[in-house]
Amino acid sequence: MINHFTDMIVWQKARLLFKELYELMRNSKDYFLRDQILRATLSISNNIAEGFGRYSKKEYIQFLNIARGSANEVESMLFILQDVSSIEKTKLIELQGILSDIRNLLNALIQTLLRRISEEETSRKNH
Repeated sequence: MINHFTDMIVWQKARLLFKELYELMRNSKDYFLRDQILRATLSISNNIAEGFGRYSKKEYIQFLNIARGSANEVESMLFILQDVSSIEKTKLIELQGILSDIRNLLNALIQTLLRRISEEETSRKNH
């Protein structure tokens, strides 16, 4: 049972992704790119957490959509890192795998919440 956002696998994977990128970028002298990718990565876990704390499912979905957008932003920046030779191909593939897991989990969670909203609306109409 999920009692706290830290119980969620998607949040745990987002936290892992941040840790991996933080270690990767720790000594980077490209401060702009380092700051941007770390902020976007942190946005994933923070939006999952903030959405979890909201009272309505619709608000929660809004924050999950923002997290999903941040995941895409991070992936885009990973390709940029590859273009400027700042990341090894094996590390890129590993990080893309984590991002894919995060996006899949976010999509599943969003679909579950949308289904529950629909069921609640149907239940209200029938009563």
